Amino acid sequence: MGMALSPTEAGIPPYPGIPDFLDTFDDLVKDPLRSPSALILLAGDSPGGNARAMLDGLRRRCSTAGNNALAPCALAELGPPGEGDTPTEVFGLIVPGLREMPRDAGRLKLPQYELLRAVVRMKQLPSDAEDRAKKLRSRLYDERPGKRTPALDLSPNAGPLWATVWRSGVWAWHNGIARQLFVLRTNRRMTGSRAWFSDWTKRHTGDRATSGFFSEAQKLAPGGSWAEDAEQVLMRALLADLDAAVKRRLFSPWRARRTRFVILVGPVQGEAETAQQRVADFVRLYRAAVKDLSTKATVLVALVSTAQRDALSVPKADGFAAAKRVLRESAGRQGGNTAEVALDIPDPAQAADRSVEEYLRTKPKIQPKQTIGLVPALMLRLTALLTLLALLAGAAWWAGAPLPVIGKGAPCPDGQFPGSVGHDCVGLSDGGSYFAGMSESFEPLFDAIHETNREVEKLAATGTPVRTVVHFEPYTSRSRHPGAVQGSTLTELRGLALAHRQIWADVAHSDQVVALRVVLANAGPEFVDGVRVAERIVESAREEQIVGVVGLGQSRTSTFRAMEVLDEHAIPMVGTTATADDMTLVSSRYYQLAPSNDRQARAAVSLLRDEPIVERGDGEDPVRARAAVVVRDENDVYSANLAERFAHHFREETGGEVEMLDYRPGYGIHAEVPSDEPAPAQGFARIADATCAYLLNEEPDSVLFWAGREGDLMGFLSQYSRIPACGSRITVLGGDAVANALNATHPVRQYPGLTLYYLAHAVPGQEQLSPLAEAFVHQYEEAYDPDEVSVRLDAGMAALGRDGLYVLREAAHQALSRLGESNFDHTNALTMLADGNVSLQGVTGVLEFEAEGLRIPRDKPVYILRARVDRPEVVLRCGRFATSEVYEVWGREGHPCPRDE
Repeated sequence: MGMALSPTEAGIPPYPGIPDFLDTFDDLVKDPLRSPSALILLAGDSPGGNARAMLDGLRRRCSTAGNNALAPCALAELGPPGEGDTPTEVFGLIVPGLREMPRDAGRLKLPQYELLRAVVRMKQLPSDAEDRAKKLRSRLYDERPGKRTPALDLSPNAGPLWATVWRSGVWAWHNGIARQLFVLRTNRRMTGSRAWFSDWTKRHTGDRATSGFFSEAQKLAPGGSWAEDAEQVLMRALLADLDAAVKRRLFSPWRARRTRFVILVGPVQGEAETAQQRVADFVRLYRAAVKDLSTKATVLVALVSTAQRDALSVPKADGFAAAKRVLRESAGRQGGNTAEVALDIPDPAQAADRSVEEYLRTKPKIQPKQTIGLVPALMLRLTALLTLLALLAGAAWWAGAPLPVIGKGAPCPDGQFPGSVGHDCVGLSDGGSYFAGMSESFEPLFDAIHETNREVEKLAATGTPVRTVVHFEPYTSRSRHPGAVQGSTLTELRGLALAHRQIWADVAHSDQVVALRVVLANAGPEFVDGVRVAERIVESAREEQIVGVVGLGQSRTSTFRAMEVLDEHAIPMVGTTATADDMTLVSSRYYQLAPSNDRQARAAVSLLRDEPIVERGDGEDPVRARAAVVVRDENDVYSANLAERFAHHFREETGGEVEMLDYRPGYGIHAEVPSDEPAPAQGFARIADATCAYLLNEEPDSVLFWAGREGDLMGFLSQYSRIPACGSRITVLGGDAVANALNATHPVRQYPGLTLYYLAHAVPGQEQLSPLAEAFVHQYEEAYDPDEVSVRLDAGMAALGRDGLYVLREAAHQALSRLGESNFDHTNALTMLADGNVSLQGVTGVLEFEAEGLRIPRDKPVYILRARVDRPEVVLRCGRFATSEVYEVWGREGHPCPRDE
């Protein structure tokens, strides 16, 4: 047997018969209307890395070198079902890839899938069936994607009479006619005479859904009698939407460019049989749905074991060249609704066909679909233009005059003003008005804070002392993606909202004397409008008694300028997250709850110095890091400072070499630096290449220390995973910002070769080292979505939001107790902090600020965690968690913890 060739640049191993197989695959993808959906199984018990290479190679053939889609393609690696696993998780891995449409093919709309996804995720519905249906109907309308009922001021003094009449009409439309139209349209789509949902319901009840969609759908929501069937309906809804997406329509020229949707599924590498079984279950789910709906829009390629292939009874092709014949025969079988074939992945040594290797090097990717007549792109644009002109002409004839527009041009509410980015509103809110451009995820928290503020105002009317705290963070994001959330602000606000309510309850029902009113301040994306909003806070402080600002979670130049405005007017600031050490130098009125970057860097180096964490692979034991590759954004003050502190301590304490790499997130995931770029900063692709080259050629026993932001890490990993030479194997130790990435994704599940450690400064979800932390975790779990509780608690931001509010509450209480009501303002609250009179037990540790000394709690707790598929594992804990819980050593061997001098 000759030596096996490595997978080619296309990623596909050069097995005999591959050209015929790829031609068949291309024909399936490019013609979505003539033949049924297709299922291709790649089977083998020990195919090495070649089975995975087949999947990755097929994915690459669906897009250009610049990652522009030639055909919509999704690659999903399924692991064993985890704790809290939901039916929507696997579809969440697939749908984003399917939305990457070819050029000029339009946007993919999935109305039935989005509707039913919202249903199966709908928590906290009543127990009575009729009440559940009513509540479901109401919430589906209120929470429908990308749409929101506008908040309108209908009071007589809100403006001219014509404006009040107009707003009343808009209100009546959204809360009456539009709501009824939504119900009628949904019932017609989902329970009409040709609706698949009615047929599916009939099989469960013996009758069609005559009582309407919402009465039947409530059974699919958590706690309903059909909740276990959620994956069935989501699969059918997705396939029905995809089938509708490829059918031709008269006024939809974009559809002429649409191909089939390719779904690639395999188990997570190295996982047990449960992951492989999950793939087989997904295949069964797909086959059943295609059979019921007779859809034509998809091609599913799945990696399975030979035992699973036999259990699935899929026709087998005797080699890659025979795939076309088997597919045609299976499509014509009586009762068959998919074209199916199973291909055994040969031994890797058989991937040695030189002619196939040459073919793969020159084989073009899937070609854009051709249309009759003009060049496809020109024809699409011409058709779209004619359609647009016809619609405009009709609208002009029908209306005769333009109508007033409510939306982007609408003025911002009182206390707010237009931001510098897009059509956002920045400024101040007491929770009663939202910030235009913010994620809908914030809205329940705004409502809760507004309600608590109203209760606090009732206390103020009885003579109870009340003071105001401002939460100053970015509530809007540069991303225009619906639901985009800025950094850790959402999680932090959740903890603060709980603390706000608890402080009110303590005052209302006990002998506590200071109540707090909370004002929310939106600084805009990356604090771009921080200075203007800080000036608005200063103006408000002249009218109401603001005792301080909490938040300031980003160490950027714009943040520093905003701090200088607050500092000039002696307003104390409590920072909730780890930031650049320079934050404490910008203002002497700034107090920080998180440990300094220097303390975190020393903790990271302590782990690398004393524990072997670098994975070599191939079953070898991990080793200690001999060197470190440090990745930073040198234009980000936080990133540059953390990188510098880590590099300094690593060289000093281990004697190892440090390779410093700079990146520039503005270039995006795939962009590169222009050829005339003088700065050393690079895009993620070049950083990935440089990292892989260092591991291969300089020092393989190196750790990558990620000092950048969390979203940038995911961009880097996406690029690194595409480099065959490094096999995706890498050990990463990240700063505290990495914890935020775990709120939205599971990096170790998405990238099997990744070993990920990260710093954190509050992990109360696992480490309830004080009664207060235990009570907070219980309160948080009761208040919020249980599917998100663990990851958000483990990130620690919720606990820091809670502690930040309590620090300013304690400062206000001390000022009142020591100086009396007449001196009860922000300057005297600042005096209490500066004189060391603020000391309390927090959820994240002992919160004590020394007089004229450290403005960060001494020996503030710091963790290092290893990311797992489910819950992270704590590998290092150090610091003062409580007066009776002080950790001075870590690990089984008692390694010394870093101590503040």
